[in-house]
Formats: sequence, structure tokens, C-alpha cells
Amino acid sequence: MTKGKMLISVRDHPEMCRVFDGLAIDKVGIAYTVGGSHNSKRASELVIRIW
Repeated sequence: MTKGKMLISVRDHPEMCRVFDGLAIDKVGIAYTVGGSHNSKRASELVIRIW
């Protein structure tokens, strides 16, 4: 029985999928931005949750 809720966001990497195997994982697209939107970089993030 789960007593609490958890939400973790980490960079999409095969090792992270292995570490959190068995939990609910969603892959989402994001844009990292440093110094303004003209310097953005597309990437994937894993959102891991228990609830």
C-alpha cells in the first residue's frame, strides 16, 4: 500500500529507465533554454510517478 505520492523528473537516459523500472514512467519532450529562446535545445525528460 502506497502511503505518499512521488514525482521525479530526470533526463531521458537508458540507465534511468532501468533504475526506475516498475514505476509509472512518461516520456515528455522539452526545450532546455540558456540565455534566451534562440539558444534552446530539444530533449526528452522522464517523469516518474507513484500515486
